[in-house]
Amino acid sequence: MFGLSIDRESLEKLIKDFNTLTGIRIAFFSIVGKQTVAYQKDMALFCSILRNDPEEDDRCKRCDIEACLRAKEKRGLYLYQCHAGLTEAISPIIINSEILGYMMFGQVLNSPPTEELWRTVLSKCRVYKTDLVALKKAFFLLSGMEEEKLQAAANIMEMSSRYIYMSRIVNVKHFSIIEKIINYIDEDLEKGITISQLSAEFSMSKSYLSRLLKIEFKIPLSEYILKARVEKAKVLLMDSDLSAKTICLSLGFTDPNYFSRAFKKLVGVSPMEYRKR
Repeated sequence: MFGLSIDRESLEKLIKDFNTLTGIRIAFFSIVGKQTVAYQKDMALFCSILRNDPEEDDRCKRCDIEACLRAKEKRGLYLYQCHAGLTEAISPIIINSEILGYMMFGQVLNSPPTEELWRTVLSKCRVYKTDLVALKKAFFLLSGMEEEKLQAAANIMEMSSRYIYMSRIVNVKHFSIIEKIINYIDEDLEKGITISQLSAEFSMSKSYLSRLLKIEFKIPLSEYILKARVEKAKVLLMDSDLSAKTICLSLGFTDPNYFSRAFKKLVGVSPMEYRKR
């Protein structure tokens, strides 16, 4: 099992330089599609408005996934038009034949915005629940760039993708056995992992595994899982508008009252008091 070690400061500087040179929004995505670093963090207003329509948002996501798959198949740069007619490009970061992430730029037109181009773009969008007046205004705020310059920007991004690994800005991090176990537990907190399951998964005896976890955690496995669930609940309470009950069930607690008691015992306040603070 491996993960990524990222020199965020160097990566941020690189993509900022790219944006300064080209004026195009650029981002680094992990292999699972999570945006890790971006310059011009907010997407273009046109895209934000379009994505307010759930069906258009779904089309945008499917378009991104398809682009990743194409770049993966090509093992290199993929320059294309998204479903809404905007030009985008994606370049995989390949390390020892493994794709560990992608550089991606987009949300730009391959010519200056005009009424004729607006009608063409509009015909590509379903815009069932979209404010067309606002969308049109946002369209004319989009940057337009000649295809030759877009191709040049894409080529520079591809070279940057290679540089990222060669300079170890993004590197492979191999996990120790204990890190593998912790990741395994944290990815399935809602399932209530047991010593027996871990023993089978990692081909270790229960007694040896118990001793290993006791040395690492200093507390029983069940208590570690409870604390990890509460930590995740704290994040969800801060960063989402999900109800405490929904959070409770999503983390594997079957009894909301038990969840509330456990949360208060470890944090000092109830889930809702924590959210208010």
